[in-house]
Amino acid sequence: FTYLGSKISSTEDDVQARISKAWAAIKKLSVIWKSSLPNHIKREFFQATVVSVLLYGSNAWTLTKRLERKLDGTCTKMLRAVLNISWKEHPTRDLLYGDKPLVSQAIRERRLRFAGHAWRSKSEVISDVL
Repeated sequence: FTYLGSKISSTEDDVQARISKAWAAIKKLSVIWKSSLPNHIKREFFQATVVSVLLYGSNAWTLTKRLERKLDGTCTKMLRAVLNISWKEHPTRDLLYGDKPLVSQAIRERRLRFAGHAWRSKSEVISDVL
């Protein structure tokens, strides 16, 4: 079932739902992506809008290597669409991502940050689990 926009049944279902919602967000913002804005501004806007939609609820995901590759590959395809880079071109990772980390790395950082918050809150039940 769906709770607060996340699929509770499995991580794979939730990841697929988040990917679909992120693609929908890209399509809604196509006017911005097709504009003549500089790429670094498009990248920042992408990070603030699309990546936020993609990573909503990612703290609770149990990621396998396959899901990490799927998320990173999807994010690369999305960035290509945002920056109007054809699949025939072979841009470097720096050209696509700039100084932003891969999505799988961002999820790891979010999970570690959450674990730190949980560890420091000794009055909560989650600190006993950690």
